[in-house]
Amino acid sequence: MPTTIDEERFASQETLDLSKPQGTAQGLPVKQIAHQEYPRCVYRHPVEPYREVLHRNTNHEVVERELVATEHLVHVCQHEQEFKKKLGEGWVAEPYIPQAPPDLTEHLYIKVTEEVAKRIGEKQTSDLDFDLVDAQKFLLSRGYPCAKPEDALVAVKAMAAKDRRSFFKELAEFVSAEGEGK
Repeated sequence: MPTTIDEERFASQETLDLSKPQGTAQGLPVKQIAHQEYPRCVYRHPVEPYREVLHRNTNHEVVERELVATEHLVHVCQHEQEFKKKLGEGWVAEPYIPQAPPDLTEHLYIKVTEEVAKRIGEKQTSDLDFDLVDAQKFLLSRGYPCAKPEDALVAVKAMAAKDRRSFFKELAEFVSAEGEGK
């Protein structure tokens, strides 16, 4: 429980040694704060996860467009009747956890990667060109914990983000070796 200074004991205390632990005879006298049900916060969650902010220069020309994660609205209820009324109006007791906005330039680099792959004559493998069960077997063979095939998709995307070309090549070799019975 949280603590606060016990002012009655502090006023009557003759000596105070701040090097002593709190709550001891010579230390700072403290008392525990009892848990209180109210005031309590309620939240209104946003409808859209992002909002667009336009940055302008001195001539009011748009210089940059930025996506910003939206936050929840907060209301502090002082008693139970107000809390129930706000819940009836659509407020919720759990806070909203905002999502990170998407990177606006990510699509530029994906196109560049595909164009480079076409120029050198290799097919760029997309995330859907592999079987999730095979990917799960691949990850388990490498010692990665992977309980479900859906978990494999997340792990494969994370690993492929580091070195996409060699990772998918290694995954394809593993799948072909499994097909041959090795």
